[in-house]
Amino acid sequence: MAKQRTVAALCLLATLAFHAPGAAAAPDSSCPATFLPLDGRCVHIYTDYYEGQAPPMTWPAAKDLCGAMATDGWTTDLATLTESFLSAFSAHVVSELQGMTGYIFWTGANKVDGVWQWADTSPIDHMSYFWYMSSPNPESTGVHGMLVPSGANNRFYMMEYGADSVGPSFVCEAMPVAV
Repeated sequence: MAKQRTVAALCLLATLAFHAPGAAAAPDSSCPATFLPLDGRCVHIYTDYYEGQAPPMTWPAAKDLCGAMATDGWTTDLATLTESFLSAFSAHVVSELQGMTGYIFWTGANKVDGVWQWADTSPIDHMSYFWYMSSPNPESTGVHGMLVPSGANNRFYMMEYGADSVGPSFVCEAMPVAV
């Protein structure tokens, strides 16, 4: 029994070291440092607030922090969601970041002139299953998308939040610069 606990503790330490915010990506990873491969993408899940190192932020502040993570050969922006990515993200948070399962995360969703679009200006289908069941609400004054937890099934969904809302975290995506 003690041997099993030791092995489990070592596995946990290795996982935490790999996923730590300042940790470099795995040597065989094609993602930049501090980004992890998830559902075929390179993402960074901001944990500074969780670790007591930063205050909550507005969507524009999250977008700026994410943009500042760009490195040579990589551009960064708040993440675009797909249903498969959201499933992978939800599973990752539940298995690797248990302390953040109740957190909310800014995404790249933004409402411009009454139309929802991603940070790259591609349109967002208001019928996608990543939206919470009552979102997007046409009567809402929300203009930015945030992932919120649904404790019933360990899944996150997106809801609209107001321009002055703050959140503790965000999901940043790195994309290779087109040559």
